[in-house]
Amino acid sequence: VVHAVSRVRDALPAQVLKVILETSELSEVQLTRAAEIALDQGADFLKTSTGFASGGATVEHVQLLAKLAGKRAQVKASGGIRTYKDMLRMLQAGATRIGASTGAAILADAEEQLGAANA
Repeated sequence: VVHAVSRVRDALPAQVLKVILETSELSEVQLTRAAEIALDQGADFLKTSTGFASGGATVEHVQLLAKLAGKRAQVKASGGIRTYKDMLRMLQAGATRIGASTGAAILADAEEQLGAANA
């Protein structure tokens, strides 16, 4: 893994490098170690999921990744984010980007939620 990440970073030094960690498939110890490796090798983003594993982003995983990343990298929460409320929870947990296949539905939900709050 170390060599794969560093080889991609070396080959594309000016590109944004997102490392997908499939957080739902890893223990906390494994996730911490994988994130540390990715960060040490120059990852710009730690991403929670491809969206094809058994689970997607959780608040706890995003918080852990954000803590580990500090100012070295950003966190992209992806997988299982389907509502405006889901998105807000991930952003509050430390994600700086959201990956969702239901972007239009999230925007419609946001409009509805914000419209109701302003009524």
